[in-house]
Amino acid sequence: MNANASTFVPSSLLRKKEAQREQREEEEEDEYFAIDVECVATGHTHNDRAVAQIAVVDERMRTLVNVFVKPGTAANEGTSGASTSSTIVSTIEPLTGITREKLDEEGIPFGDGTILLFTILLFTILFD
Repeated sequence: MNANASTFVPSSLLRKKEAQREQREEEEEDEYFAIDVECVATGHTHNDRAVAQIAVVDERMRTLVNVFVKPGTAANEGTSGASTSSTIVSTIEPLTGITREKLDEEGIPFGDGTILLFTILLFTILFD
């Protein structure tokens, strides 16, 4: 038997093997997330900002988190019904699209927002 004959592999088989390898690599890829944070002004200098909205999408453009947070609140502070207007100088609405009313109606404490963010990211990474 010729040594070259025993090492011959049809090109169709090589293409199939390459396609299988590429598919495995795609399945093993890392997951990516895009995080967007909108801030409101809490003072009159450029550093006087507080987080007011947190949004996260995955690599498939699925929205995982989109939550408004009340500036100056910690987790489980019991701020239901409390107004955030006193801590906000400006919502910078032309840039953020956020209004004081939206924060008062839909905002949750900042600490609860970060717990929600980490919980959803962890769950998505482990079980998705």
